Amino acid sequence: MSNQTYTEKLYLEKIPFLKEKLGIENIFELPRLSKVIVNIGLRDNRFDDNKLAEVKSNLALITGAIPIEIKAKKSIASFKLRIGQVNALKVTLRGKKMYAFLDKLFNVALPRLRDFRGLRKSCLDKNGILHIGLEDYTVFPEISPEKNKTFSGLSVDLVTNVQDSKVTRIFFQALGIIFETEEVRKMREESNRKAKMEAKIREEKAKEYKKLAAEETVSPAEAEETKE
Repeated sequence: MSNQTYTEKLYLEKIPFLKEKLGIENIFELPRLSKVIVNIGLRDNRFDDNKLAEVKSNLALITGAIPIEIKAKKSIASFKLRIGQVNALKVTLRGKKMYAFLDKLFNVALPRLRDFRGLRKSCLDKNGILHIGLEDYTVFPEISPEKNKTFSGLSVDLVTNVQDSKVTRIFFQALGIIFETEEVRKMREESNRKAKMEAKIREEKAKEYKKLAAEETVSPAEAEETKE
């Protein structure tokens, strides 16, 4: 059909592959997407009505659906949270809107991420739900970094009808989702290790500099004692 999205068409094209790969003959038993849940935790933005309105509007532009407000069910003094305060926004997508959103996520947003080489294995939980976190929602084409005043991240949960991580991993790969290879994982971990080591070296040098600076500083009383 001409009104099918790219991701929807790709899924239909991959049905024979999934049947063979998974050894499933009945098409209704094949893994498929049930829904996509998009969340934004407001954190600091929850106390500002203007920021809340802007984030809500941006989420509606990104998903094509009206977000619902998630309000706090109890007060938490340490987080300065009161009952009834809006602390998150949520959109649940199904059908055409779900596939239209996934088209943008897979083909525009994820490729825009800096040094993106695939999703980590930990993104896929044991129940077969794929969790994708984005630090900045301006990677979506609807949001202009120049015009936007409020920046926020968002989380995307892809829920299927199968609670098996191995099966859903094959399913998501068939949809074109890239998972990082073992080589990429080792490179990432090595890069993180070097970054932590460099940060530790800088911290030690800063402490050493402060110590030397303190030793070189002589108080007036010490100066008088030196004269005597």
